Amino acid sequence: SPRAEEASHIFFCNGIEDDRIRLTSTHPPLDERIKRIQTMMGESFVPEPKPMEEHAAGRSPDVGFQEPEAGPRSGSRFPSEPVRVADEPEEGTFVKRLSLPGVGAAKSSAFAGIDAKLALANVGVPVARHLVYAAELMEALPEPVRRATRDPRRATALIYVLLLSPVESVREAQLRLLKSRLSSEACLNLNTFLSHVRDLNELIKIPLVELTFAALRRMSLPEYAAFMENTSALIAADRQVDLFEFALRKMLHRHLEPKFKPVPKPDTRHTTLGELSTACSTLLSALAHTGQDTTQAAQTAFERAVHALKLAGGNIKFLAMGDCTFNAIEAALDDLAEAAAPLKKLFLDACAQTVAADGRIRPREAELLRAIADALDCPIPPFVSRDVCKTT
Repeated sequence: SPRAEEASHIFFCNGIEDDRIRLTSTHPPLDERIKRIQTMMGESFVPEPKPMEEHAAGRSPDVGFQEPEAGPRSGSRFPSEPVRVADEPEEGTFVKRLSLPGVGAAKSSAFAGIDAKLALANVGVPVARHLVYAAELMEALPEPVRRATRDPRRATALIYVLLLSPVESVREAQLRLLKSRLSSEACLNLNTFLSHVRDLNELIKIPLVELTFAALRRMSLPEYAAFMENTSALIAADRQVDLFEFALRKMLHRHLEPKFKPVPKPDTRHTTLGELSTACSTLLSALAHTGQDTTQAAQTAFERAVHALKLAGGNIKFLAMGDCTFNAIEAALDDLAEAAAPLKKLFLDACAQTVAADGRIRPREAELLRAIADALDCPIPPFVSRDVCKTT
C-alpha cells in the first residue's frame, strides 16, 4: 500500500517488510502520528503542498534559501566530467574520504575490529546484533543530534553539517554560503551541531543520515526543493565528489524524491547476467579499487568475487581505476535497478565478497557498498563492531 510506511507508526510490530524501518526508525511526536492517522481517513484531511512557484519571495524557509543560484552542478546530480578514485585530489575528481579532525584513530580502530565475513554474512537479513547496534547508536548519539533526527528543520541542518568539508578554506566557504541562504533559526541549528558532528565516528554517519529520512519526508515541497539545492551547492563547493557525498546524494534522491514528485518504479528488464556484464564490471571494479591500496590487490579482490557471476553467465572484466567514474557508476546502478531480484542478490553477494577480500571494511568501502545496495532496494545491515558507536 502507498501509505504502508505512514500507517506503520501506529502498529505494535513491524507492519511493512522494509527491514530498515526496524533497524533505524524512530517514533515521531504524538501530534505528528495523529496527523498521519488522519491522512488515512481521506484526502480532505491533508492539505496539498503549495506549488513551488507560489513560494513567496524574500527569506526562504529555514531549510532553504532566498533565490536558487546557478552553479556547476545546476540541473545535474553529479558532475558530467569523469570522476575518478584518486589519492591526489584534482578538479572534478572522485576522491577518497578525507579524515575529519579528531576521528582518524577512532575510525581506524572501529573498522579494524570488524570481521568482514561476519558483518556481511546477513546481507538483507537483520539479526539480533543489528537491532542491538541500532539501539546503541541512538543511545550513543549526543542528545541534540538524536532530537534532530525527528524534526525536519533540525534534520536538514544536520545533513548540511555532515557535508561540511574538513578542509578549513572549503568549510568556511560552505558556511558562508549557508548563512547567506538560511534563516537565523537555521543558522543556530548549524552552530548546535558543528561540534557534535565533528566528533562522530565516521562509521556512524551514513546510518545517521538514514535516521533522518522519516523527518525529511515531512518537509513541504518548497522546503524540499531548497534543501536539495543546498546539498548540491555544498557538494559542489570544492569541485570534488567523495564517496560519502555520492552515497548521501544518491540515498536522499531515492528516499525523498518519491514523496514530492511522481517517480516510476523501474521495470524488471534484465533476467540474465549477460545483459548486466558492463554494469557488474563497473561496480565491482569500483569497490575493489576503493577497498585496496594497489591495483594488484584490487584485481585479486575482484577475481575472488566474480567467480559465481561468471558461472552464471556474466562476462565480468576488471576495469582500470580511470574507468570507474561516477557517470559510469550511475549508469550501472540504473541498469541493475532493472534486474530481476535473484540477479540483484547474486550481485550483492559478489559485492560482499569483494569488500571482504582483505578481511576488513574501510569507511569508503562501506559508503559505496551501502549506496549500491540502497539503490538496488536491497539495503544491508549496519556494520557492527564493539566500539563503533563511541565518539572520540
